[in-house]
Amino acid sequence: TGPDITVPNYQSYIPYANSVVAVNSSVTWKMNEEIDPISVNNNTAYVYDTTGSWTIVAGHVALANDGKTIHWVPTENLLAGRRYYTHLGGVTDISGNSNSADNFYFTTSLEEDMVAPEINQTSITEGLHVSTNARVRIQFNEAVDDISLTGINLKVLGEIQSVSYTLD
Repeated sequence: TGPDITVPNYQSYIPYANSVVAVNSSVTWKMNEEIDPISVNNNTAYVYDTTGSWTIVAGHVALANDGKTIHWVPTENLLAGRRYYTHLGGVTDISGNSNSADNFYFTTSLEEDMVAPEINQTSITEGLHVSTNARVRIQFNEAVDDISLTGINLKVLGEIQSVSYTLD
């Protein structure tokens, strides 16, 4: 009903602040509104290696198809046992409102995570009869990257159903 004057901000991010992660980790920010894809680039979203001279780590940044999720992926594995500092600043929403800088630290472990996430539990089990609008909830044993969830299907009697999903 009026102009958009709300500043975009993150709702969540992975890895969590001050967490210890595998050297093959990436960074994800989930924003509170749709972001202008032109504003998402290596000048607005990047990671520093704080050891020594605060060098910017080579990586690729992109906005996911939902328009709200920003992914930064390093070009090579991060160095083991290092403290990193993330920066997200200057991205704009589709009305041109710019976010203030959002930053957090994380540390890499001494080894690479080579084990795929596993399902801990689900809200619906095989053979259970549910309504047509039932929600399927899946809990994994570790955080998952929503980009890696492409290709997940729900089949009913062998036919793929159209569904949407969210992560929390």
